Amino acid sequence: MVKLTVCEYFLIAVTYQSKKAIILYFAVSLVNIACSFVRVMTTHHYLYKIIGICTSCVQSDYVREIVSSISRKGVKEGYKVLLFNTFCDLYHNSSYNHGEASIFDLINYDILDVLIIMPEAIKRSSISNEISKRAHEHGVPVICVDSTMDNCCSVTFNYSDVFEKIVRHVIEFHGCRRVNFIAGVKGNAFSEERIEAYKKVLAENGIE
Repeated sequence: MVKLTVCEYFLIAVTYQSKKAIILYFAVSLVNIACSFVRVMTTHHYLYKIIGICTSCVQSDYVREIVSSISRKGVKEGYKVLLFNTFCDLYHNSSYNHGEASIFDLINYDILDVLIIMPEAIKRSSISNEISKRAHEHGVPVICVDSTMDNCCSVTFNYSDVFEKIVRHVIEFHGCRRVNFIAGVKGNAFSEERIEAYKKVLAENGIE
């Protein structure tokens, strides 16, 4: 797993500017990793090397910025990019979502040189796992964005340290003693990390 420590980028983006700085940094890193996979592991040859991206909700600002940045960087490096997207996050196991998810059945793994999966956008882990399994069966290396998956190169942010710095800043710099925290999805690794960081800083400052 590759864990990117980007505290400074995160704090700058959240506090002063937009999140584009961190997303651009993230996307450039992803393409560099993808390119290294292609150079080392590609066994077939086409006119262009192809990067595939599997995600959901490309209409959201966060996903759109990542996909756009990867595409621009990939094209600049001489790669073609294929995007496989659903417009809902597939969290609910409904017939509608099942129909949307069929877009991933259209992936031609034989022409891909590397595949990028975004499990935090695709909310059903079984779908991401199935995509990864099929890619590996075809010898396609997989990069997992913002999460971890077996047998994949996983690229994540160091959320715990970043969130701890934010909570510590609020308490120790601004002197706040009543700091409420709304957590994310129960059981989500990133949500649990933030909860532990929150509790740690409160305990260190004598706040119950």
